[in-house]
Amino acid sequence: MSGLSPVAPYDAIFSLGAACGCALHLRRNHLRPMAGPLDWVRGAGTVGERAALVANRFQGWLRPENLSPLEQDPGYRHWRTTDAATGLTLLHDFRNERPFEEEWREVWARYERRKERFLACLGTRQRVLLAWFSLSGAVTPLAEQERAVRTLRARFPAAIDLLAIEHDPGAAPLGEAEAVRGAGVFAFRANLSATGDAPRDDILGDRQELVAAILARFRLREEVARAVRRHDRRRAWGQTARRLIAGLIPNRVLRQRIRRKTY
Repeated sequence: MSGLSPVAPYDAIFSLGAACGCALHLRRNHLRPMAGPLDWVRGAGTVGERAALVANRFQGWLRPENLSPLEQDPGYRHWRTTDAATGLTLLHDFRNERPFEEEWREVWARYERRKERFLACLGTRQRVLLAWFSLSGAVTPLAEQERAVRTLRARFPAAIDLLAIEHDPGAAPLGEAEAVRGAGVFAFRANLSATGDAPRDDILGDRQELVAAILARFRLREEVARAVRRHDRRRAWGQTARRLIAGLIPNRVLRQRIRRKTY
């Protein structure tokens, strides 16, 4: 990973996708100052598609008439739905426990807050880093990444950079990440499988220590970083407390609600 000098601190860092693993890696490495609208969704699965979605300010998304019927997602306790206007699939938001209209209003309000907060950051002259983490094995050409940055910089006053960490099955197994620098782009390509084949962990990848080493090159402004660490500590303490309390509750439904804070 030689050849990349230290990067100046950012005012905000957000996940651009491609799925949940990006936001999880940012959170684990204390680089996620706030929730973003693309943290926990799939679909619109290229850097260019996500950049166009942001540039269009998520036009038309999450309207109820654009959402596909709820479908049980194997392995999840949630139900998934795909937004035809954006191509995004929501995996973690609908539980199908109440009338759809009631659940939709709650989900829409949550994503609307995240979207407006995200767009507000891009609407200032702050330094913002958008992170992209993909395990698909389809490495994005540098020219496409640079084009995505140009698209976003043309629409927003923020100084926007792109960090892309992608699984490259053609890279040497257990080798270091190859660092490529473009105009506003920091691209890292590595074999993120422990076996040299497809990663067994299809969310975070098998070589999470390598991803952490890459993310260590990027940082938030000091006062933002301190706030993130305080928030992460409170969140960890809250999760531990909820698990302890839930273990004392005999009612299974109430126990689950306590664990996920929906009481």
